[in-house]
Amino acid sequence: MQNAEEVMVEDVSTFHPEDDLSKVCNVFAEQGIRGAPVVNDDGKVVGVITEHDINKLGRKHPELATSIKSHLVLALGLFREEPYSEEVADSLRELREKKVADAMSTDVVTVPPDKGLDELAKMMQKHEINRIPIVDEEGKLLGLVAFIWGHA
Repeated sequence: MQNAEEVMVEDVSTFHPEDDLSKVCNVFAEQGIRGAPVVNDDGKVVGVITEHDINKLGRKHPELATSIKSHLVLALGLFREEPYSEEVADSLRELREKKVADAMSTDVVTVPPDKGLDELAKMMQKHEINRIPIVDEEGKLLGLVAFIWGHA
């Protein structure tokens, strides 16, 4: 039976807790991804940042809701000119000041590379997640496995 190491993607976009959320939005748009691991200076997984996490930040801080929506639109290239209103411009500045650590999920499910795919799929279903970071014994990121169709 296949294991996580055999199917994981090794070239994974990652973020640092001190990266700006605007960088996350831009990378998500450029690469067509919706989430990525957050690693510390030692390469250890300390969290995950997703579009959902960024949107949750908007709900916690209503003053940022406009900036999050506007920045995602700008990052996706749907709005190519400078923002029309000063309110949107101010909100975007506020968002740029927020860091990945302000929005990321820190309760991260990780697995070792020898984890079987059937068990991995069950874990994804149980925790309602679409991706699992694969880590070594020290918690350092080795790769990522995205949703596994047909194994749950």
